[in-house]
Amino acid sequence: MKPQAGVAELADARVSKTRGRKAMRVRPSPPALVALLGCVGLLLASSADAAWGERARERRERRQNRPPTAAVSGPRQAGDYQPGQFYPESITVGSRTRTYVLYIPKGYTAGSPPPGAYPLLFSFHGGKSDGKGQTKLDDFSLLADRHGFLCVYPDGLYKEWNDGRGITKPSKEQVDDVGFVTALLAHLEATLPIDARRIYATGFSEGAVFTHRLGCELTDRFAAIAPTSGMMTEPITARCQPSRPLPIVIFHGTGDPLAPYAGGEKRRAEGQVAHAVPAFAAFWASKNGCQPEPESAALPDVSRDGTTVTRTAYRGCAQGADVVLYTIHDGGHAWAGGPQYLPKSLVGRASRDLNASAAIWEFFKRHRRP
Repeated sequence: MKPQAGVAELADARVSKTRGRKAMRVRPSPPALVALLGCVGLLLASSADAAWGERARERRERRQNRPPTAAVSGPRQAGDYQPGQFYPESITVGSRTRTYVLYIPKGYTAGSPPPGAYPLLFSFHGGKSDGKGQTKLDDFSLLADRHGFLCVYPDGLYKEWNDGRGITKPSKEQVDDVGFVTALLAHLEATLPIDARRIYATGFSEGAVFTHRLGCELTDRFAAIAPTSGMMTEPITARCQPSRPLPIVIFHGTGDPLAPYAGGEKRRAEGQVAHAVPAFAAFWASKNGCQPEPESAALPDVSRDGTTVTRTAYRGCAQGADVVLYTIHDGGHAWAGGPQYLPKSLVGRASRDLNASAAIWEFFKRHRRP
C-alpha cells in the first residue's frame, strides 16, 4: 500500500493531461512555503487562543469542578447554605408547587457581610428547558464566585413561561408566573441576606420574552434587565407601562432563525407581530427618556468565528437608565459565549466574539434601583 500524500503536498498538487486522461501528479512543496504556511497557522491559532483561551479554560474548569448540587431538604435558613453549591428548592404559590435552582457563591457567609450585602440575579430558561439547563448555558456561577452575588434559576411549568404573548401552555392556562416571581423574591429576601436595590433579571429565548414582561410589570423590584435572543410582540408593548425608567441591555443575533432580528409575524404566534430588535430597543429608550439617536461602535473581531458585534447605546436617559443593544452579526439563536447547544443548521452560530454573561454583569453592577 502506498503512503498517502501529506496536506502540504496535496495543496501543491498539479493536474496534467497524459494520453487524453487526467492524471494527478503530486509535487512536494518547497520547504520555505511549508514553513510559511505553518507560521501563518500558528499565528491564527495563537490569536484565537489569546482571545478565547480564558473563557475556554473557565469552561473546562467548570466541567471538571462543577459545584455540587445539595440534597433536597426542608425549609432552610441563611446559615444552612454552604458556599459554592447549587440548591434545588421549591415553594408553594397558590395551589401549585413551584421549583427553582439556587446558587450560593464561594465566599458566602450568612452573618458577614451584613444582611443586604448580596445582589441577586434571576436567570430564566428558554422554552423546553429548565433552570438546571440554564445554569449550563449562562455559567453565571463562575461570575458569582468572583463578584459575590446570588443566582436563582426558576423553572417554568411545562418548561415554558406565561410570557405575555398568550401562545404558551402556561399562558393559555393563565398560570401566574409574575406572581411566582414575586413570591419567590419575597421568600428569598426573607431567607437570605439580599440587597433589595440590586436585584436583576435576565433570560434566554422565551425566558427573554418573560424578562421583558417583568421589566414592564415588576419595575419596582428589579434594578435592571438583560433579555437575550427574545422578542417583544405587540401585545407586550401595548400593555407595557413601567413605573420608572429601567436600565436594559439586549443581546440578539442577526442570523437568529427562531426569533428573527427583523421581527415580523412569527410561527406559533397566532397572528402576533414581533417588533424588530432595534425597534424594541428604541421602545425602551423612549420609556426611559433617552436621547432619540443612539451611538454605535463595532467591537473587535477577536475570534474570527464568522460573527462580529456592534454595541449601540442610548445616552441622556432619565435616572441613568441606560439602554444598550449588542447586535451580533451572523449570530444565531444562542447565548453569546455559551455552548453551541444545538447544531448551527438548527439555531445558527453561538458567537465567540462576546461573553454575554460577563457583559450582563458589567452592566448590572453599574445600576441600583433608586
